[in-house]
Amino acid sequence: MARKSTQTQTPQVDRKIACDIVQALQSMMKTAPTVNSVANINKQKRESGQPFTIEEHVEKLVYSMLSKGVPWEGVIAKKDEIDKAFNYFDIKYLKNVDSAVLIDKIKNIDFRKRFYARQIPVLAEDIGILEKIAKDYGSIDIYFNSITPKEAVLSIGGTKGKYKLKEIGIALAAEYLKNMGIDVAKPDTHVCRLLHRLDLLDNYNGENLSERNVLDAMDICSQIAAANNNMSVIDVDSLLWSFCADGAFEFCGATPKCASGQQCTLRTLGLCHY
Repeated sequence: MARKSTQTQTPQVDRKIACDIVQALQSMMKTAPTVNSVANINKQKRESGQPFTIEEHVEKLVYSMLSKGVPWEGVIAKKDEIDKAFNYFDIKYLKNVDSAVLIDKIKNIDFRKRFYARQIPVLAEDIGILEKIAKDYGSIDIYFNSITPKEAVLSIGGTKGKYKLKEIGIALAAEYLKNMGIDVAKPDTHVCRLLHRLDLLDNYNGENLSERNVLDAMDICSQIAAANNNMSVIDVDSLLWSFCADGAFEFCGATPKCASGQQCTLRTLGLCHY
């Protein structure tokens, strides 16, 4: 089905299998899932050449930070409170405010996770890195548009990235860039687990995703998109995620519904090996 990945080898997905997977998921869910509207709207803006402000970049960066370990719907439900807490992403304010003030504000917005306690203190430094990108290239978007989506992710989230953002790894970098309209997948546990069950992603270690897991999953999603009449990578990511995630179709979670006897087209077609 797919050539297994190694440290230096990118998995290759058979085009027919890629098409069969998309058709099977769409047929089971009856309709395309509700895609990430922010990502798709910004993708259209980016493709039309519309520039983004640094405030918009910082907003999406902050939301990617806050989404770590928290369902996206839970973050968006608090959007008004978050925007107010960050002073509507005023750059001068965020570069000068005491991080403890921001942390206190976020604590009052009932989040289940506390990863932000590490991320908020370095936000001003990350803003400085974004400003450096803009200075070096004329704008942040000129830089990101000049390289591939994967290169963009690695440049800000990879260990040796040219503009490595503090407390931002591969997954959160992909989340931020996707929401800025860059056509990239942000493979989380749901997506990586499903790709592993489809025998496309090797060396999957459960919820403790390695950087290699995420990068390979990004490549696989890109190949699936290319095989399906240039379907966007964002939509492939959403399709796979929706099939698994709580609050979405919820079929292929940690314990898939096929385990209790429900029919799965992926298994019927011999695509899934759960």
